[in-house]
Amino acid sequence: MQDADNTGPRTLNEVEKTDNELVLSFLAVRRAVGSLGLLLPVMLLVLATTAVVPFEPSISEFYFTPVREVMVATIGAIAVFLYSYSGFSPDPARIQVRPIEKYLTDRNVSFVAATGALGVALFPTSCVDCLVEPQPYTWLILGEDTAATLHAISALTFFLALAAMCLENFTRIKLGVEPDAKKAAEIRIYRLCGQIIFSCAIALIVLIKGGQMVPWLNQLSTCLKLVFWVETLGLAAFALSWFIKGETLAPVVAAVQKLTKSGQAAK
Repeated sequence: MQDADNTGPRTLNEVEKTDNELVLSFLAVRRAVGSLGLLLPVMLLVLATTAVVPFEPSISEFYFTPVREVMVATIGAIAVFLYSYSGFSPDPARIQVRPIEKYLTDRNVSFVAATGALGVALFPTSCVDCLVEPQPYTWLILGEDTAATLHAISALTFFLALAAMCLENFTRIKLGVEPDAKKAAEIRIYRLCGQIIFSCAIALIVLIKGGQMVPWLNQLSTCLKLVFWVETLGLAAFALSWFIKGETLAPVVAAVQKLTKSGQAAK
């Protein structure tokens, strides 16, 4: 094996060191993404206990509170880390069996998720009773309604891409190889997280679009902060999946592995 600059062959230790550094880099990005996904709703909840920050009906509406810059910066950081995540290259053997994997690569799906997160940060949602001064630049250029539409599309794109990552990309294994007990437990967690994220995306559509047509649903959603809690659940599932991928929550994997083993023994 040659160095990138072709100065000579690398020793086995140098190859192993490079491979280890790449693995550590992957793990660091995964852990950072998971941490930021969990930090956002937790941070807003904590700040909402103070006198200066009201508890808004949704995460997006915290944009109109004094924590706007913190919220936008956190979402922007999630986008940056997702843009930097390349993941694994597509496997030609798997593509022959499942051509869709040529397009649903780790790089492509994370790029779509990052674009969705960036759109959420750049395009504020609408706010009927808010006096925003100065007005966001995107409102001045596009108008409030257009910006709000792009915000909703971006949020949906973000959630659906994260669900696809959990259900499709994170669950892949080599062809012809049976997953061991640990990997099987991880796959169960990824699928559960993906199902939760997808369900949250559907629930948000129902709550937001349904609330626009059914007044009592809008009142109930606003009173109970349903959109905020659904968004928080989706982000928690997103964070959990990336923590597992970053090999941070080994006890959780071990617990699922044990439960699976107990369930199979009971049968």
